[in-house]
Amino acid sequence: MEFNLNIDRANLDGELLDHSQRVYEVNKMAALAEKERDEADFELKVIEADLEKEARERKTGTEGAIKNYVKTHEDYKNAVKKCIEKNGQFKTIQAGVTAFHHRKMALENLVKLYLSNYFAEPYSKDMENKLIEQQIEKQNIKATETLRRKRSNGKV
Repeated sequence: MEFNLNIDRANLDGELLDHSQRVYEVNKMAALAEKERDEADFELKVIEADLEKEARERKTGTEGAIKNYVKTHEDYKNAVKKCIEKNGQFKTIQAGVTAFHHRKMALENLVKLYLSNYFAEPYSKDMENKLIEQQIEKQNIKATETLRRKRSNGKV
């Protein structure tokens, strides 16, 4: 079973909004897998009890002989295989639940990095100087326009 744990860094808000639904789905799968595992375990115990009862009614012999009869019976072996399979499925889905918890932490950390401008363009002293020059130029243009307006209105 595979889970899509990828995070689209260009769509963090969408990823955050979608995350809860995805966690719900994987937890629902885990609950169902746990139920199936428990049912298989219960079925194994019933088969074991039935086979022990059958062996005792046949007067098969000692307790060791009864246990061997049960463990070598085909129904018991199939039930054990089913338990192992269901337990493996449950553990795989539980790993998915854990992975989604880690995905949540990764999303939170990516948002923190984004808010701290981690993904912004590299910043250099030359860029700072250009920004200052652009601001000064804008201020000069604004001052010149203001002076022209005042002159045209006869206030200067």
